Amino acid sequence: MAKIMAVDIETYSSVDLVASGVRPYSEADDFEILLIAYKVDDEPTQVIDLAGGDKLPGVTEFTALLLDPDVLKTAYNAAFERTCLARWFQSPMPPEQWSCTMAVSYTHLRAHETSAHL
Repeated sequence: MAKIMAVDIETYSSVDLVASGVRPYSEADDFEILLIAYKVDDEPTQVIDLAGGDKLPGVTEFTALLLDPDVLKTAYNAAFERTCLARWFQSPMPPEQWSCTMAVSYTHLRAHETSAHL
């Protein structure tokens, strides 16, 4: 069975995310990822505090998992994480390798609401 990695990032950009959208936000010259939290399967959550001085060398467990096409990545609002991580790592983040927990929860909510009215 393939691994599943949950990902959450905290970021900074001088571009207003709400007004401009994720692409201009992540393409700003001052865009940076401040913190990366990730969890693989039932293993403990790992935190990489880039703002606090942690470094991401060329290959770490996180980057290896992130770039592995056989690892399913999950995130709440996965499009944001995918776009920001693609920019930061200068590497494509194919959408088929990601699952958006926000979309999944919305789908379940809508299915529940629909079945409640039958």
